[in-house]
Amino acid sequence: MKHLPLAPALLAVVVLISGCATTDSGPGASSAQRRRVAQLGVLAQLPPYYGPKKLVAVMDFQNKSNYKGKLELGTGMADSLTDAIVRSERFIVVERQQIRDVLKEQDFAQTGRTVEASAPKIGRVLNTQAMIFGSVVDFSETQQQNQGFAYEGIALSFAHAEAKVTIAIRLVDSTTGQVLDSQQVQGKAEKRAIGIAYSEKDFKFGTSAFAKTPLGQATQEAIDKAVVFICQRMEKVPWEGRVIEAKGGDIYVNAGEEKGIAAGDCFTVFHEGEAIVDPTTGLQLGAPRKEIGALEVTEVQPKFSIAKVIRGTGFARKDVVCFVPAAQVKGAPPVATKAVPPPTDTPRVTKARELLSRNDRGGALREVDGALKENPNDAAAAMLKVQLELTRKNFRAVAPAAAHLASLRADDPAALLLAARSQSDAGDFGGAVTTLNRLLTLEPNHVEALVLRSQVLAETGDGKGSYRDMRRAINLGYQSPTAGGM
Repeated sequence: MKHLPLAPALLAVVVLISGCATTDSGPGASSAQRRRVAQLGVLAQLPPYYGPKKLVAVMDFQNKSNYKGKLELGTGMADSLTDAIVRSERFIVVERQQIRDVLKEQDFAQTGRTVEASAPKIGRVLNTQAMIFGSVVDFSETQQQNQGFAYEGIALSFAHAEAKVTIAIRLVDSTTGQVLDSQQVQGKAEKRAIGIAYSEKDFKFGTSAFAKTPLGQATQEAIDKAVVFICQRMEKVPWEGRVIEAKGGDIYVNAGEEKGIAAGDCFTVFHEGEAIVDPTTGLQLGAPRKEIGALEVTEVQPKFSIAKVIRGTGFARKDVVCFVPAAQVKGAPPVATKAVPPPTDTPRVTKARELLSRNDRGGALREVDGALKENPNDAAAAMLKVQLELTRKNFRAVAPAAAHLASLRADDPAALLLAARSQSDAGDFGGAVTTLNRLLTLEPNHVEALVLRSQVLAETGDGKGSYRDMRRAINLGYQSPTAGGM
């Protein structure tokens, strides 16, 4: 078969356009691709979340755009937003089918009332803290296709597609029906290619085919922005639950492990009076609350938890519980401290410190190595050895030196913390966890050790353990990037 050579100009155009289609960032990226990279950066700005997970419901979107195609915007947008909210790891989202069942059971459509106006009633049935309503304001794509040129029977056409998706988000208090906040967000995307064509028969939310289109990319950008808005705004809404029952000194709360409750968590408890109803609109405006005490969680089950009374009396079914860091509650457990005398310097260690004061790290290290050769149990030399190897960034030597220090000073919290930090810096995460486990056996409320173990466990992929330790640290007073729900 004889292949016709492409003209140089034509070849250059093909290479240029192909490059634009496959590059995600950098000088050759399209504006849509650059925006996508920037948007990922916006999502990454959300700090880690360590508070209990709030229960929310995402309602079907309303289509207020001019789009008349085959896509189901109402359910498709709601499903996409639900998936993104779940991935934020800040919320429990009511199953979409459960919402539909409740709406059908309550017969809202036949009564002529809008779903949003009935938010308090739906919220009570679903037991949510907030309901999320959305509208699609714009869902459009424009395409331009021009005839390029022909060469020896080969015709080349150029196409340019631009998409814009705008959605309006409203956060509604499930108790009062009042709008907590609202915001309009927009996503844009474009694509340049040698012809752009796709069929609507496989064109639906959640498919890889849709995700690759300009409309799919613009939708995802708008959804991401909506999630950032929701997460940031809901930080201002305290996490709440309810007392199921009080049995002697045990108080049962209607939230457990599934909602992120952990042993050691504390709640303030409020008795809630009768709802205040606006006589004109009939809307609930809230209810008066009186603080009656505080609780500390002692046992956690998947769907409920058991707490002991820290202070207060008269706890009863339906009382409101609000999450607070334990350090803010009177009577929260104190942080233990254990002072252990530092190891005594031997003559060679003293000389090493003198050399170090003159910035002679090499000489200091030789003295330390000599001291350990003479006496492997020289704890002062072992501690200085770790510090010197760290300053040299000699991580191959750091890990065994830190492990040796941990074995020599197994009852010294300060030495164990130094050893664990050094093991973590050297990438010896298993060794760091072992050392921190020993430290936390000595001092269960050692905040720095809990935070460090949380970070190390996150590096190893143990998200559940990382979350547990950070929650304990927060309850002991650690100021995390965000404790959430307070």
